[in-house]
Amino acid sequence: QIPDKLGEQGNQVWEFYYIGGNVSNFIGAGLFKWALDVMQLDYPEKIKARVVAHSMGSLVVLGYIDGLGKDYFGDDVEYKDNIEKVVLVGGIIHGTNLANKLLDKESAGAICDLFIQPDDGTAQAYLDLAVGSEFTWLLNEKGLNPDIKYLTIAGSDGILCYPDETNEYDTEPGSGN
Repeated sequence: QIPDKLGEQGNQVWEFYYIGGNVSNFIGAGLFKWALDVMQLDYPEKIKARVVAHSMGSLVVLGYIDGLGKDYFGDDVEYKDNIEKVVLVGGIIHGTNLANKLLDKESAGAICDLFIQPDDGTAQAYLDLAVGSEFTWLLNEKGLNPDIKYLTIAGSDGILCYPDETNEYDTEPGSGN
């Protein structure tokens, strides 16, 4: 719906789809670079993209910008200075304890278990989304590119499947256990 609304307002919109659960974010970042290359073929003048990314897509975009992308053969994919602005919506930049719980075969909580029923709890997505994963560690170690303008939209109000991870070892209801 959002891409359609942006298009109705006169914006040119390209959507990038990837198989997040089965592909590492290193490969996803490389695929994103390829998608940007293809999109920019339509523009003879050198333009920089304005990117809106949601959830794990935020990791993919930031991974590309930070040079963490890999191609099909595992070779590094370099950032091509082709992004002007980035909006991150609900980006899981530090990972999520829900992924750690799935990897450890623990319950994510009564409400969350209704929404999170993976076919493969050890899928690459959960490895990349886990707190302390190699991908999130490298991403945070490199930091943000100072030549790009960023806007981050984050919050948890109104999200039913969101444990309070600030009280992880508390036994009170709603403490995230």
